[in-house]
Amino acid sequence: SATPTNTPTPSITEGDNYETNDSFGAAYELPVATSVTLSTLEGEANFYPGDSDKDWFKFWAKNGKWYQVTTSGLSGVDTYLQIRNQNETVIASNDDGGGGYASQTSWQSAYDGYYYIRVTNRVNTSGAYNMTVEESDAPPAEATATPVSPSSGIDDCEDNSDFERACVIATDKSYTFNLVPPFSGTDNDYFKFWIKPGFIYECATSDLDPGIDPNMIVYDHNQNGIGGNDDIEPGNYNSAFSYYASYEGWLYVLVGTGDRTPSDMDNSNYTLLCERKTPGQASTSTPTPSPTSSAATPTPTSPPGDALTPPDEITIRPMTTPTPIPESNGAPASRFIPINLLVYYDGNDDHQPGAGEGVSGISAQAYEAAANQLLAQGFTDEQGNLEFTVAAQGPVRVSIPFFGFSQLVANEEGASIYLRIPPQTLPGETP
Repeated sequence: SATPTNTPTPSITEGDNYETNDSFGAAYELPVATSVTLSTLEGEANFYPGDSDKDWFKFWAKNGKWYQVTTSGLSGVDTYLQIRNQNETVIASNDDGGGGYASQTSWQSAYDGYYYIRVTNRVNTSGAYNMTVEESDAPPAEATATPVSPSSGIDDCEDNSDFERACVIATDKSYTFNLVPPFSGTDNDYFKFWIKPGFIYECATSDLDPGIDPNMIVYDHNQNGIGGNDDIEPGNYNSAFSYYASYEGWLYVLVGTGDRTPSDMDNSNYTLLCERKTPGQASTSTPTPSPTSSAATPTPTSPPGDALTPPDEITIRPMTTPTPIPESNGAPASRFIPINLLVYYDGNDDHQPGAGEGVSGISAQAYEAAANQLLAQGFTDEQGNLEFTVAAQGPVRVSIPFFGFSQLVANEEGASIYLRIPPQTLPGETP
């Protein structure tokens, strides 16, 4: 059987001749008569850059014909195939059916028209691969695939390296996992658990082995990024994130290390705990992220699909600000603009923030409005507060993705922004 090795990654410094074919709409059209192979067309394809390249191809199929797609000649990559119809529906997929880390899948065309091939790399490398598409009148013979042996020392949830394979965990229970990749490359651990609206869910890592620096990203049931956290505070490499649930369904948590691969893979344990809490109750065990730099914390790609309606009670009040130091290079002088954010769950419905009503772990960012440049970002603390002062030459836009909230702060006095979450009937209670 194939055994993962630490083969050096081939040196690839530019994309292949099929780029840019990174999306369904930009798929490269293949001339399939009876068969076509990339190496005899425009040369082999590659993954460049290795952490983001996705290759899309399309070809015209004939109703009733059988088609088989096979990757081969892999150079430092682990291919994964998806076949999609003209409506973008996945009709077939395969990981290692072509032998080793190569992929192979077949299907019968249900119409005259385009089918689409999506090829991705399951490891973070920039290697190359070849691919063949074959047409036949009958189902192709089953390929004899060489199974890939998983690495030793992996945790009980592997292989949970994508959304489809996310490991189901329970809330209020601690688990010990590690960052040993199941086959090769970098280990990305996807987890999911069931949530219900009206509760706060707090996930945090702890008990890190020496040299482990995890990163956490949280996704909603539609696999849209909600937010994330790298380090809870300077010097504390644990990650933590809180989410106020506005829907019932799966919540996904990704724990990985990015490009910070542990030096000692055999000793890469971490503990993960995701707790369910009632808004307004004081936190007792889960640490809360402090504001972090823009380089450390992933920025949410989009607000949740079923985001909670922004609270009606949003008030802004002026604040004092220090005098900025003028710049001498002829450019407009930057101004120091202080911003104070408070997010609270108004459990007693008095329209005022009270003791124990602060909501922690809410992500907020400040952007220079004209250039859309990220100036600062962070998370609310245990009291629901987040304060930062930014230097900007013009208006500043404050964004709170979870609530779909955006506020322009144009004056030098800055602003205090209060976000009130109105009380809601929790599951099981009588309205």
